[in-house]
Amino acid sequence: MPDRRPNLLLIVLDTARRDRFGCYGYGDSTTPHLDALAEESLVFEHMISTAPWTVPSHASLFTGLYPREHGADNPTPRIQTAAPTLASHLASHGYATLCVTNNALINRTTGLAEGFERVVTRPNLRATARLQRQVGYVLGTRDSGAEATNQAVMRLLPEIRQPFFLFLNYLECHWPYVPMRAFERRFAPRSHTWLRSLRTRLEFRKITHMEKVGALLARGDHDGVRLLARLYDAEVALVDDRVGRLLAWLRRTGRFDDTIVIVTSDHGDMLGEGGQAMHQGSLHEHLIHVPFIARVPGRRAARVDALAQTTDVFAGLCRLLDVPVPAHLEQRAFAADPLNGEGTREYAFAEWSHWGDAGLRSLQRRAPSYDFSQYPRGVEAAQDRRYKLVVAQDTGDERLYDVVADPDETTDLLSAKPAEAARLRGALLQWREAFPRAAGARAFTTDEEARVERHLRDLGYM
Repeated sequence: MPDRRPNLLLIVLDTARRDRFGCYGYGDSTTPHLDALAEESLVFEHMISTAPWTVPSHASLFTGLYPREHGADNPTPRIQTAAPTLASHLASHGYATLCVTNNALINRTTGLAEGFERVVTRPNLRATARLQRQVGYVLGTRDSGAEATNQAVMRLLPEIRQPFFLFLNYLECHWPYVPMRAFERRFAPRSHTWLRSLRTRLEFRKITHMEKVGALLARGDHDGVRLLARLYDAEVALVDDRVGRLLAWLRRTGRFDDTIVIVTSDHGDMLGEGGQAMHQGSLHEHLIHVPFIARVPGRRAARVDALAQTTDVFAGLCRLLDVPVPAHLEQRAFAADPLNGEGTREYAFAEWSHWGDAGLRSLQRRAPSYDFSQYPRGVEAAQDRRYKLVVAQDTGDERLYDVVADPDETTDLLSAKPAEAARLRGALLQWREAFPRAAGARAFTTDEEARVERHLRDLGYM
C-alpha cells in the first residue's frame, strides 16, 4: 500500500519581520506571493519565537523545547539534549528528509541538521566561482542564494520518495542588505542612484549591522536609517519572489496539493527602533513575534487568533501528519495545539543568553561605535496576547509593555499596570520551575569551535 500521508515543506525566511508582510498589514507590496498563499492558509496572529537569533530559535522549532532545555544558545550554540529533532522523528516514521539551507549555522555541528538524510549547506549551493558571485552581489545582479536554493530543490526533490519532509532556510533578509538592483529600485528613494547603490553595497559587505546603525544613530542620520529599512523591504520582496517561484514549481509538478506548506521566520531584525540594531541582546517584539503561515490540504483558510509558540509546532505537525507525538512533548505546561484547533496558550516565553565576555569583546572590536551597554547579561520574557514582561537576568530589572498598542515598546508600563506585571511575573516563575535549565554544556572540539565561530563572524554574531 502506498503511503498517503501528506508531505511537509517547512520554510524559514531567516530574519524576516512579521510587520513587513502584506498579510499582516504592511502596505508596500513586499509579499504578494506569500499573501496569495495566506489566502488559502491558516495565518497565525500571535506566533512567538523562543529566542532572537538563529541557533536557539531553530533548535526550539526542531525539538519543541525551550533554549533553557535544549541548551543551544550562547556561549555554546549546539543542541545539548538527546531528544529527537523533528527530522529524526519523522525519518523514524517513514519520511524522507532533506534540508537545503543558505545559513551555515544549520549544520551537524550545531545539531540543527540532525535527522536529515541529505543536507545541502551554504558551501554546496555556491556553484559559481567566488569572484563571480562577489561581482554579482556588488552589481546587484545576483541574490544571496535563494535561486541556488530553489535549483537544488528542483534537482533533488524528484529523486526523493514520498512522503517527504523538506526544510528550507532562505537568508536574503539577513544583513548585509544588498538586494538585487531590480528589487532595490522598487523600494529605495530615487536619490539612491546606481552609483550610490554601488557605494552602499561595497560598504555593507565590509561593515556589521551594529556598526552601521550605531554610526547612523550617533550622527542623527534618520534618512540613512530609513534607507536601511527600505533596502530591508527590498530583500523581503526578493525572497517572496523566490518562494513564489518554488511554490509555482511545486504546483506544476503535482507536489503542492498533497503537501503541508509552512512559512515562518526564526526571528526578526532591529532597524534602529529604540537605538537597537541586529537581533541579539533583546526580546523586542520585532524580534520574537514572527510570521507563521500554514497551508494544510483540506483545511479552510482562517486567521488564527490563539497565542502560539514555536515550541508547539513539533507536536502539532505530528498530529497533522498522523505520526505519534514524542512522549516528552505530550502534556507540557503552558502548551497548546492551535495548528489542530485545540486551545490557545495563556502565556508564551522567550529568553536570550549573553555572548559571554569573549564574545562581547569580539563584537565590540567589530562595531566600536555601537552601544552594547544597553543590553543586560541575559534576559527572559513572559507575555500574553497583549502584555509582555521583560526581566534582565543580571539585575532583575523589569519592564512591562502593551505590545498591541505599543509594538515598538517605547513606553514602560511597570508602575502603571502593577497587576499585569504581577500576573506575568508569576507565570515566568512557574515557567522556570517547569523547565529547569539543562546541565552543563557539552563543549565543542577545537575544530568545531573554529568552524562555528567562522560562521558566527560571517553572519555578524561575533
